[in-house]
Amino acid sequence: MRIGLWQAIVGIGVLAVALGGKPVSAADQTIPIGEIISNPAGFHRKLVRIQGRVHAIGARSGRDVTAQSLCGQDFDLEDDTGSIRVVYLVRCQGDAAKTEPARDGKVVQVEALIEAPPDNVKTSSGTEFTATALARQILPAAP
Repeated sequence: MRIGLWQAIVGIGVLAVALGGKPVSAADQTIPIGEIISNPAGFHRKLVRIQGRVHAIGARSGRDVTAQSLCGQDFDLEDDTGSIRVVYLVRCQGDAAKTEPARDGKVVQVEALIEAPPDNVKTSSGTEFTATALARQILPAAP
């Protein structure tokens, strides 16, 4: 019985995961924030892992398309190479540890989808609109 190349590749991937490995993704490696800021279009809609110190925390709330309440935070995440605004939203469940995982001054690791604007976009107040990290997960940084 012959198997195709595609079936062999999928089979090897499934076997590797079953034996305790995990699939490799772009978010497995920490990316310097400055690299994202210097080329936001290159990271647009890409999943990344970034790490830095939390500053300027704000509360977020709203509703999703099914009218479920959303809670969360937005904050600046800064490393030695730059700073990026992070937005984190989850369904409100009364658990502050889940809806507010970042604390001012703490170093965290964020897995996020990068949203980058087209070139030369300014907000209504005249400031330049830059890339934003839409956080999927926020964890304390490894020591």
